[in-house]
Amino acid sequence: MSNTPDASLTPAQQDWELSRAFPDRDQSGFPAVSFRLNNVGGSLMGDLTGNHINEPMAICLDGKLISAPRINDRINGSGIITGGSGGFSTNELNYLIRTLNAGALQSRVSDSPISIKTVGSSIGHDHLVSGLKASIVSMIVVAAFMIVYYFFGGIITVLALIANMVVILGVMAMIRATFTLPGIAGIILTIGMAVDANVLIFERIREEIEAGEKLLIAVRRGYEKALSTILDANITTLITCVVLYHTATADIKGFALVLGIGIVATLFTALFCTRVAFELWIRMFHPKSLPMLPTAVPAVRRMLSPRVDWIGKKGIFVSISTVFIVAGLAITSNRGKEMLDIEFRSGTEVSFELANEQTLTLEQVRERLTTVSKELGIDQLSGEQARVVTIGDAEGHTSNGFSVQTLHQDSNAVSKAIKQAFNDLLDEERPLSFKGVEADRIGEAPALIINQANLGDVINRPIDEDVSAFLGGVAIVLEDIKPAVSEADLNLRIKRMRMQPAFEDLPYREFEIIGLDLASSSAGNEPLYSSAVVVSHDQTTNYIDEPTTFTSDATGLATTEWKLVREALTRDTSLGSVSSFSSQISSTMKYKAIQAMALSLLAVVIYVWLRFGKITYGLAAIVALVHDVTITLGFLAISYYIYDTLFGAALLLSDFKVNLAIVAALLTIVGYSLNDTIVVFDRIRENRGRLAEATPQIINDSINQTISRTVMTSVTTLLAVVVLYIWGGDGVHGFAYAMLIGVFVGTYSSIAIASPILLLGRKVAVKVASKGEVATTE
Repeated sequence: MSNTPDASLTPAQQDWELSRAFPDRDQSGFPAVSFRLNNVGGSLMGDLTGNHINEPMAICLDGKLISAPRINDRINGSGIITGGSGGFSTNELNYLIRTLNAGALQSRVSDSPISIKTVGSSIGHDHLVSGLKASIVSMIVVAAFMIVYYFFGGIITVLALIANMVVILGVMAMIRATFTLPGIAGIILTIGMAVDANVLIFERIREEIEAGEKLLIAVRRGYEKALSTILDANITTLITCVVLYHTATADIKGFALVLGIGIVATLFTALFCTRVAFELWIRMFHPKSLPMLPTAVPAVRRMLSPRVDWIGKKGIFVSISTVFIVAGLAITSNRGKEMLDIEFRSGTEVSFELANEQTLTLEQVRERLTTVSKELGIDQLSGEQARVVTIGDAEGHTSNGFSVQTLHQDSNAVSKAIKQAFNDLLDEERPLSFKGVEADRIGEAPALIINQANLGDVINRPIDEDVSAFLGGVAIVLEDIKPAVSEADLNLRIKRMRMQPAFEDLPYREFEIIGLDLASSSAGNEPLYSSAVVVSHDQTTNYIDEPTTFTSDATGLATTEWKLVREALTRDTSLGSVSSFSSQISSTMKYKAIQAMALSLLAVVIYVWLRFGKITYGLAAIVALVHDVTITLGFLAISYYIYDTLFGAALLLSDFKVNLAIVAALLTIVGYSLNDTIVVFDRIRENRGRLAEATPQIINDSINQTISRTVMTSVTTLLAVVVLYIWGGDGVHGFAYAMLIGVFVGTYSSIAIASPILLLGRKVAVKVASKGEVATTE
């Protein structure tokens, strides 16, 4: 055994990893542990073991020796660890497999984590309620609008929308996925975008009816003509979702997953379910027409059937876009790194709510921060340097909740400073202390096997309490609890902790709090205890039959329950959430964000190029996307200068910074803008027919023919996003703001920027043809 570079394999040596460890049998049929390495690990392990055959090899995790098998042969991509004569016992086998799999990450877990994120129940509950409320309101608003505009067709759309939601929730439940705030944003966005396919179909049906076709034929042709456009538009957004899911962080993966499921559900409900509903309705009731608002009110039809020379106005559009792009780039450059959230820099974010619905103004919060920063020597927490925004129930600049962001990386010091600054206003659930709280190992903790039906016999106390339902489980004795606490309080703390990310994957466990010694003082009618016992058991553990696993199984009932109870009782919940990012995690997030953007753009442009057969279409698409993202970033940068004014407060603006939610919004804008652009491109391709190039007249006609669909889709998406912006809560406020700007700009660019670019190649072709040469075609 050695720790020299030529005789060891450590995380510092390239990008190797242990893929998995699993139970197996050795040549004699005895229990053994097999393991597999990735390609890099296999190569390194081969070099290491080939030079040290018949020598012991230490397997260490976080600096601790967990096994030291002898090397019998060269090990490359996979190997087997035998347990000697008779093999491993069941406990030894399980321990080694669990420990190896727990250490399958390429490096040890640092004592100072590079990213810490804890969220209190009140903050999380408020965000969840706000998100669900926004989802319901947006669905009602969009449904009402569709019914008003499309009459019976709107009712079919609403039914499809409900089916969409059922599919999304069903799939999420089937794969046991968890909803996050970005996931709720994905649902709201799906509501707005799901109507797009139906709008395309209805507009096509209306065109066929106006051309004189019978209703059944019009419906069939409407679906047939809309099919390619619907597929193209949704596939590009789906590509963005796939890229996001494979490159983004966990939170944004939730957004990508929900939106991706929503897109697939939309294709199913719009192309199949609604068509079946229409044809059944026609065959059963024999209607002669399909009335809609444009057919019932001619003024609406005239308004949505313009004859605008869009290409003739391209000079005006280019000038407008240039002004916005240059201004946006200038403001964004001027703000520089200050525009990035701490996720892309490094620092700490703390959110908190004041007790008893008390309120403060932003100026009062900054004054308190400045005072405490001087006392503790944390200059980056002063009111001038820290970023403070309102959360929760805010009225202008006055609120009962605030979020404080600082570039100071010591989250413990920042948390302590904020508690000190607002000590008289925080609603604090005090941490508890008790005997044995410092124990890290279960063998040193005040925990016992429940091997008797009477609790007094288990803990050696003169009490009579039946715990037969918990036989084989664990009893955790809490002596000398300070301050004294009620059984209900202990129960609530433990229940909350079971729902935290660190413990939510544990199997279901029954537990009970049993008070032992009453304290001298009580709060009202609820008795307070200075000592108590937590008894717990699950369906897979029986320490009476397997007493050795009580201390040896690091992932068993006793160890995990002790960690859970200790964390639940000692945790300080005065602050709603604390997020800390080091420079290492910030660099990783920057890389992932840039990677997601680049890969998304590349993938969709390649798809557009291949789908339409000309590089000009791909070029037009990417110019429009860069245009949309640049202007959206400019508006995000502008918010800093006006959010603190009466005008900014009236518009519900905040100091929006680029974080992972904003990156998700920018990628969604990419998909939405492509969606719009492809609808126009599809109509241009259809109108062009066999012509080699699209003419200005063909482009104008195509834009005018699709303007009703463009307006309808933009309005429905805007309705959903406006609801999200107003009622969605602080967790998705920045996302919704970026989407509001992006929907406007994306609609504009598909008409005024992307389409005119298709004429770039035409001038060259015309010049070549005028010289008597053959002009190239597709």
